[in-house]
Amino acid sequence: MNSYCLICNRDIRAEGSLEEMFYVNDCICSSCRAQLAYFPRTIKTPELRIEGLYLYQGLLRDTLIQFKEYNDEALYPLFLYPCAERLKRRYRGYELLPLPSSSQALERRGFKPVDLIFSLLGLPVIDGLYKKNDIDQKSRTFKQRRQIYGQIALKDGISLEGKKILLVDDIVTSGATMRAGYRLVRGRAAEVKALTMSYNQRFLSQPERLFQKIFL
Repeated sequence: MNSYCLICNRDIRAEGSLEEMFYVNDCICSSCRAQLAYFPRTIKTPELRIEGLYLYQGLLRDTLIQFKEYNDEALYPLFLYPCAERLKRRYRGYELLPLPSSSQALERRGFKPVDLIFSLLGLPVIDGLYKKNDIDQKSRTFKQRRQIYGQIALKDGISLEGKKILLVDDIVTSGATMRAGYRLVRGRAAEVKALTMSYNQRFLSQPERLFQKIFL
């Protein structure tokens, strides 16, 4: 493994403990890892529970933007690296169904960020969803995000019968996109769960927000 941090490019061994100097088990340095708001929690929505990993803020937000909007594909391993083995065990037997990007975004980037992030899990990927309307989520207001139902569709010829499906996305802002995907596949698959790499702070209660402000 390359011993240089994917974020700050410093030698990972230089800042770690004595043990870490000889055995590096991460792709970023301990200083950058500590700045990422890793705060796993279950996001409860009216129809679906979503497992979230990081708060979308600070260095995590900046790094995700660098990865997606500046085509820095080399960053993809750092997001799930510390929890990949746990997630592999948790979702053994599932197949990934990534939430889609707009065709404009795909053309601009030349790669699928969600697919790349979750490739660390080594699970089969179903390329089964697409956006009917070619509008990026980031250009929409919060109210418009909540009205996304009907803009995502299941591709023709996709069979989910008997499959355990894990809906995945890089960020949950309002939860509407994830719920729209869930509505399309529920009843078609044997089981459906949802996992997002990051999520908006609005899903935290006030005490949790205070904890983050003080301790992160």
